[in-house]
Amino acid sequence: APGTGGRRFSMAPTPRVTEDAARLRIQSILERFGGSEEPIYDMGKYMVAFAHPSMKGTSEDPAAFAENQRYEFLGDAVMGSVVATVSFQDMPNAGEGALTLTRTNLVNRASLATFSRALGFDDIVDGSDRIFADVFESFIAARYLDVLHGTDGDVGRAYTAAFVLVKAVVRAYGDNCVDNDDDDGDDGTGNYKGKLNEVCQKLTDHPANFVVVGTSGPPNCREYRMRCSTPVFAVVTEATGRTKQEASQRAAKLAFRRVTSRLRTRDSPAPDDDHGDDTVVVEDSSFGRD
Repeated sequence: APGTGGRRFSMAPTPRVTEDAARLRIQSILERFGGSEEPIYDMGKYMVAFAHPSMKGTSEDPAAFAENQRYEFLGDAVMGSVVATVSFQDMPNAGEGALTLTRTNLVNRASLATFSRALGFDDIVDGSDRIFADVFESFIAARYLDVLHGTDGDVGRAYTAAFVLVKAVVRAYGDNCVDNDDDDGDDGTGNYKGKLNEVCQKLTDHPANFVVVGTSGPPNCREYRMRCSTPVFAVVTEATGRTKQEASQRAAKLAFRRVTSRLRTRDSPAPDDDHGDDTVVVEDSSFGRD
């Protein structure tokens, strides 16, 4: 296409392969990562996993889009359960804080998208990290449901099939996901507000607090200073951004790093002795600069 240098662009993900080609891909995945003891009983379930709602308007079955979202719900639950179990087994001396942090690093948009692409799903659909993360969760659900229905409701065999697959994928690619701070956006690993609140609510039942503490610049070029506080952890951070969301994410990133550092060393929400309560960590920025 003119101006694209031959690169393919798409407003929405589109299926690239036939059902037969998808079957070969999935069979290869099962043989590589385990779980091939259970055959593919119903290929239709896997095709639902690839029918992401953002594909509406294509020739795909509209009913598949609604079912795909149900698959995401189930896949998220199965994924979280498997990662929690594997982390518990692999980290016998870790407390709840470290285990929660590990799960947070592995079950988020960027990590799930990494797993999805590692399995070759970018040969089947186009899309963003959000779409690939959803596809991975839906695929895990499809595997669980396929074996469940193919074995006349044997939950143990269905969960084992999903467990073996997820565990092998996490073991193979999980190291690429842990502590990845390269993404400063509000997606995936860069969603520090989501990460911080998950840890805070899990361990203290209280989410982080965010409040605008200052603004600068003209109306058409406003800059906001956001304060993030986690009282139980005694961490307070401040950062700036061109939008409130951007400033919130930057402040949350500083707080998340500080909180997780404490969890790794103490595995407790108690503050560091040498900093006292409510130490304010401020990000270097251009706030207030002429």
